[in-house]
Amino acid sequence: MLLYIGTYTHLGGPGAAVVRAENGRFELLDACAAIPNPGYLALSEDGTTLYASSFSGEKQKGAAASYRVKDGRLQPLSLQPSGGADPCHICLSEDERHLYATNYVSGSVSVFPVVEGYILPREQLIAHRGASMAVPDRQEAPHPHQSVFRPGTDELFVCDLGMDCVFVYLRDEETGHIIEKSRIAARPGDGPRHLVFDGPDRFFLACELSNDVLAYESDGENWVLRSAVSALPDGCTDESTVAAIRMKNGKIFVSNRGHDGVTRLSYAHGRLTREAFMPTEGRCPRDILPLGDDECIAASQLSGGLEWIKDSRTIASLPINGVVCVIPAQ
Repeated sequence: MLLYIGTYTHLGGPGAAVVRAENGRFELLDACAAIPNPGYLALSEDGTTLYASSFSGEKQKGAAASYRVKDGRLQPLSLQPSGGADPCHICLSEDERHLYATNYVSGSVSVFPVVEGYILPREQLIAHRGASMAVPDRQEAPHPHQSVFRPGTDELFVCDLGMDCVFVYLRDEETGHIIEKSRIAARPGDGPRHLVFDGPDRFFLACELSNDVLAYESDGENWVLRSAVSALPDGCTDESTVAAIRMKNGKIFVSNRGHDGVTRLSYAHGRLTREAFMPTEGRCPRDILPLGDDECIAASQLSGGLEWIKDSRTIASLPINGVVCVIPAQ
């Protein structure tokens, strides 16, 4: 299995990298440091182009980048300013004609045309306005954290940690431009960070500030909050914040930074249930790649490394500074 990882070069990371994970072992195959701080990654359907969020400088000036994947190596292809600060997530439209970047610090969403893997100059910048203020030092302004398309539609869902809501935008297929359709409210102080869809009519939302996972379902007209549960074990007093949320085989996986580890949850009959907790040896697991019910790969940002966890123990690790994202090659 081949993996692509994103790292923060300002923390000593090697840039975007290619890693082989096989037989319980890791091997670093290639790294490209030409683009600063390639954080969140997205891969084209045919596997020939890798996209990344990027930022540089004291003001964390943002950009969107692409690499050509050739013979297992990464070659820089394009780099375009996002018009915002600290982009922390990118996503492609299903037809791969447009790329969307969420700028966390400046509170905006950037829209780029894409042609044969090349990112063209930004054509739209949507600025969020407002703030929840439920957690004053974290929700003093809008902070969009992730953009993801509702499966089979042109609806772009944008999680905004600072506004305690998920924006729903409609995308124009020709221009790629987006226009606000509605907002889905979280609870005050939740701090929506990332969501994952389970089909077009259900999604699970990981909330960074409350450490809760929320389950929403569509009733045909509105999105209804069905269930909420903490990602942390009962009685946990560690200072912790959730990060990534993924799904595998119908199970939900959430990474916890502080109470370092991965929580597995299930959803049935309108109720979320915590099933298991897999501790990480690394500090601050930022991203995760589930491989099975009791197996996953974690990217630990602060301790610097990939970690392969199976049956609640680490079977392999690979030291890499500032690692923040891990995705499969196919």
